[in-house]
Amino acid sequence: MIYGSKGYLDVDDLYLMDKHNRVIAVTYLRCNKTHLINVNKWLIDDGYVDISDYLNEFNPYT
Repeated sequence: MIYGSKGYLDVDDLYLMDKHNRVIAVTYLRCNKTHLINVNKWLIDDGYVDISDYLNEFNPYT
């Protein structure tokens, strides 16, 4: 993420936190006035993280 930029969280409606007390959410970063980047998807697409699918409202494959 870019220092000083504003991020947005789409927090899970089923479980707010995981067993390690981490917030379960999809993170977005504004790239211009009309578009947001899905940071979670970007990290997967660029090979920084692997998908781990847990019980929550999000589909990691979309």
